[in-house]
Amino acid sequence: MYGIDGIRASKDNISGTEGTTTQELHYNYEALVTIQPEVLSFIVSHQGQNFDKWIVVTKGTNAEHHKGGQRFKKADDTYNCLKSWVIGAVNDAVCQAAGSLMAPGGDQF
Repeated sequence: MYGIDGIRASKDNISGTEGTTTQELHYNYEALVTIQPEVLSFIVSHQGQNFDKWIVVTKGTNAEHHKGGQRFKKADDTYNCLKSWVIGAVNDAVCQAAGSLMAPGGDQF
């Protein structure tokens, strides 16, 4: 993912120094919605049904092997934020809390 602690969209931005840019947020959005778009479309049109079967969730929770390890747990703030976003009812408080979480293993998101 693009952002302050990830890869940068511009060669002028150095990882770890400047905040995530609007362009990087856009790239992250595009990357996320193109992962199994037919599955995501079903989940969105069915108000979250089969959310736990989307590869973003199975890999993120490490229900399916993920090279980066477990990034969130089922029903934690990150999970709930992502699900609220997918169903079109973003829970700002949960997403704010998710944004300040530490990843399993101590890496800050």
